[in-house]
Amino acid sequence: MGDTPVGPVFQAVDGPLPVPCAEVPGTRLRRAWRFMDWTLSHTADEPDTPPVMHRYRCVSEEEDGTVCGAAGPEAEDFTLAQAWPFLHARQSPEHRSFEHVARVPWALSVRPPAGRALP
Repeated sequence: MGDTPVGPVFQAVDGPLPVPCAEVPGTRLRRAWRFMDWTLSHTADEPDTPPVMHRYRCVSEEEDGTVCGAAGPEAEDFTLAQAWPFLHARQSPEHRSFEHVARVPWALSVRPPAGRALP
């Protein structure tokens, strides 16, 4: 999983404000803005990142039209999580539809402008 660009986001610049505004004589600029390039990244390489967790949930419909919703235990090992649908289907043979739910840590970070460091 690589970096996913989130897109342009404008962020207020901290600094001594208000300052004179050159575009409108006699006015003062109350807030300065700059263009920030944000990126959404999977944080697997960071030492304090929690592990990716896997779980399966039954999405089969009951006779009354409601979704079963039973879920297996979360597991770090994907193959251990995959065992639960078979156990659930053994208990409820008509339940054959499941969804895989993964909890994956991600983080937003600011990419510094070319040739400049972030404050």
